[in-house]
Amino acid sequence: MFFRKNNKTEEIDFKSMTPIEVVTYLFVYVMLSDNQSSYEEKESWKESIQKLFPDHLESRTENFFNEAFVKINQFEKNKKELLLDKICDSVNNILDRDKVEELGPLIDNLIESDGIVMSSEINTVEIIKKNLNIDLGSDNYG
Repeated sequence: MFFRKNNKTEEIDFKSMTPIEVVTYLFVYVMLSDNQSSYEEKESWKESIQKLFPDHLESRTENFFNEAFVKINQFEKNKKELLLDKICDSVNNILDRDKVEELGPLIDNLIESDGIVMSSEINTVEIIKKNLNIDLGSDNYG
């Protein structure tokens, strides 16, 4: 018996998301931009969520992480950049400006957490930098 990969991509409803969910989608997207996710990156995400949302429930955010990981992986490469634009739009719509600006150093920590900065991660960061209008250290990675 043969199985085909399900090519149906589930729509992501950003309008109904909480701030933690949207930030998680952004971080998971960055993690997956080099086609892998490391333990160090996940720990960096956890620390970032703790800094941004100190009153969060860890079990709940872990569910958000798992959901984001599955849903983002469903997208074909050529549609992922459009997804990043939607994620950034949601971040801008849901978070206040101060929180958006706090994301810069947290994303920098995420990128550098596994010790290897890939060109695909730098490309992703450049899109985020432009869409969120925040400072990121993409010129200083490495």
